[in-house]
Amino acid sequence: MKQTLTLLTLTFILLSTHVQAAEFHVSTSEAFQAALANAASNGGDDTIFLAAGMYYGNFRYLAEEANALRIQTENGVQAGEVVLDGGKLAYVLMIVAEDLEAEFYIQGIRCQNGDAINGGGLNILTKGNVEIMDCFFMDNIVTQNGGGVYISNTSTVTITGNTFTNNSSGYVGGGPIYIVPPQYL
Repeated sequence: MKQTLTLLTLTFILLSTHVQAAEFHVSTSEAFQAALANAASNGGDDTIFLAAGMYYGNFRYLAEEANALRIQTENGVQAGEVVLDGGKLAYVLMIVAEDLEAEFYIQGIRCQNGDAINGGGLNILTKGNVEIMDCFFMDNIVTQNGGGVYISNTSTVTITGNTFTNNSSGYVGGGPIYIVPPQYL
């Protein structure tokens, strides 16, 4: 009997710790930040679908795992109809997976009114691959590099069909975009 109970307990523990990839469908700034926080530690590859509209804030994803994250518009929403607005207070979207090979795919969003040291519109730090497609980066400013986009320490970067308008940096290195190559020790 004791052996059966132990086996049942072990089975329950294994089943309760099993996590799967999640899809988040959001339509508010608060729901978007909550989805980012949940995706950072839920143990699976995740997709966040954004409904058309304005999302105000300085959004952050601080990865605790090396899983993929996709941020894209809901089906039927045109590129640029999802607007992330930083309010000139800080970066618009920061994605940090330092020392992890997490992959990120971002499609169809507009990042505007960011103001940061690096990466006013989008700031990504990962050892994994990054793909940015059909996005708009507008009116972002930084004191250093990458007014629109700043990507650091990544493996492969693919940037396709994006529009950069009125992004500026305090350094010579990239008003619209700045990519720091990986460092090899």
